[in-house]
Amino acid sequence: MIFLVLVVTTVLRLINLGYSNLQGDEIKALFLSPQGQSVTDFLLTQRKGPIQFLITGAIKLITPDYSNEVLLRLPFALAGIASVFVFHKLLSNLFNSRLAFYASILLSVNGLFIAFSRIAQYQSFVILFSLLALYLLATSHKDKRRIYVAAIMWALSILSHYDGVFIAPMVGVLLLRWYKNQEISRKKKIKVITNFTLIFTFLIATFYIPFVLALTDGTLNYWQGRIASSGSKISSSQYLFGLYNPLGVTYFYYLFSLVGLFFAIRKSTLLTNGLLLWIAVPFIFMEIFVAIPGTHIYTYLIPTMVLVSLGITSIEKKFAKLHNKYLTKIYEIAVALILCFFTLTSYYVFVDNRYEYPWEDESIFGLNLSKPLSYYHLSLFGFPYNRTWEEVGEYLSSYDRTIPYTTNERSSISSYYIKNKRDGEKAGFYIEVAKPQSYMKNTTNKRILDWISVNDPLKVYYNPLGKQTAKIYLIPTSQSLQNYE
Repeated sequence: MIFLVLVVTTVLRLINLGYSNLQGDEIKALFLSPQGQSVTDFLLTQRKGPIQFLITGAIKLITPDYSNEVLLRLPFALAGIASVFVFHKLLSNLFNSRLAFYASILLSVNGLFIAFSRIAQYQSFVILFSLLALYLLATSHKDKRRIYVAAIMWALSILSHYDGVFIAPMVGVLLLRWYKNQEISRKKKIKVITNFTLIFTFLIATFYIPFVLALTDGTLNYWQGRIASSGSKISSSQYLFGLYNPLGVTYFYYLFSLVGLFFAIRKSTLLTNGLLLWIAVPFIFMEIFVAIPGTHIYTYLIPTMVLVSLGITSIEKKFAKLHNKYLTKIYEIAVALILCFFTLTSYYVFVDNRYEYPWEDESIFGLNLSKPLSYYHLSLFGFPYNRTWEEVGEYLSSYDRTIPYTTNERSSISSYYIKNKRDGEKAGFYIEVAKPQSYMKNTTNKRILDWISVNDPLKVYYNPLGKQTAKIYLIPTSQSLQNYE
């Protein structure tokens, strides 16, 4: 069964991996240190741990200009695939193979985690290192040295991003389980746990103490913006989850989470209580104390998948006790069909690039997927998105590097691909992007609008499927243009 899960996982993460242009947060994950800046200084001035930058830095040795998107994203995709395998191994050890199968297929086909695996960003490594730490702790009865390796894995998770700290409840439960079940002296048990703590603390402190001492205003402002946002847009984790997982996936999670919660409370074992804490701690933090949790909701979605799977298998067991083979089989087939539907939906959303949802309307099995509402705070990445930015940048550089430009797209994207200066006041080039990530259909500047309404573009670009992606206009630089940054 795990082989089938891994096949599905691989297909959803590797096919068309290089189709999309680099997106905003991907660009921020690249090792792009200013000339003369040391590696240490670069890492200490970022907003998070160093792992993603070390990985992209290694890729830079092979492709210095990051022009090979497949190669850049491949380590993160492989980490995503490995995470599903480790997740299955962990849950097979803690619970049973049936629950492990359901949970691993949910992780495999969940749109949010597919998106993580299709971009160059830290999440896939946070997840992989976290699950490895838990698996090593879960199997530490075989060899106590696994506890020390688990400390290293957990530290690497947090060195990928602070999100790694949220497995702490399950780490504590598994260490307690080991402590209670080991037939060695109390003194030796305390020594092992002390060594675990020392290894973990040393590795974390080695980076994060200098990091805190070197905190920049940019990092502090970023944290403040996420924790106490004063923006006008609505932050909704449920809405965001539904964008990555459309067509009723949310309700499936709600239903079986409630069933799983019922059986978890009813059982009330050390493991089920640990599972509930693993969900509760990040959930409370993200949904109560953080104004814009964004995609960081993955911190509680992973244990929620375990809870959902507990709900599915608990109902299976209830049907089995009725000794009605037909009813049991109907239930199993129904769950299997639903999971197949989720798999196909994820394939059409993330792999099939004929329609670039959520920027384009898409229909799956006659069911329409609408574009997102712009008044929500949206954290969108990992979806198919090609606006031929590399070609646009190359054309502007070859035409004239001295002519400034402006565009209806975000600066984080355009400034990476275009070497010309972005200056809305003096812009000569205007790049009109079809369905930009900024959701700004076009500029509102009357002078630019007047020009493009009566003049043909200098250049028009299309994606491999023949859809128009961008138009370049050349406007006389003598015209005073409004700043669109």
